[in-house]
Amino acid sequence: MIERERVKKRQESEIEKKKDIAEGKTLPKEKYFDRDSSKVETFKSVCKKAVDVLTIANLEGYGESARKVCIEMMKMVFEHLRKELKKAGEVAPRKVIDIG
Repeated sequence: MIERERVKKRQESEIEKKKDIAEGKTLPKEKYFDRDSSKVETFKSVCKKAVDVLTIANLEGYGESARKVCIEMMKMVFEHLRKELKKAGEVAPRKVIDIG
């Protein structure tokens, strides 16, 4: 009987904590931030690789047709990021103008 009351109180307490988190009254426990920080680190790593690789200097030595394909892929990435920034309500650069 006493154990049932403890379990019930613990469950009610957990429900109350989740409700407070959902309403923004309290922050979730640190473990939630650990998972989020892992995602952020992964995103940083991908961004760093993209910034390091997606440069005109890295296209030197490619044939003209391969260079054009790489530039088209860079435009595709730019266009994707522009749309995602717009969805997020951030200022997005204007659409890529095709010069070639």
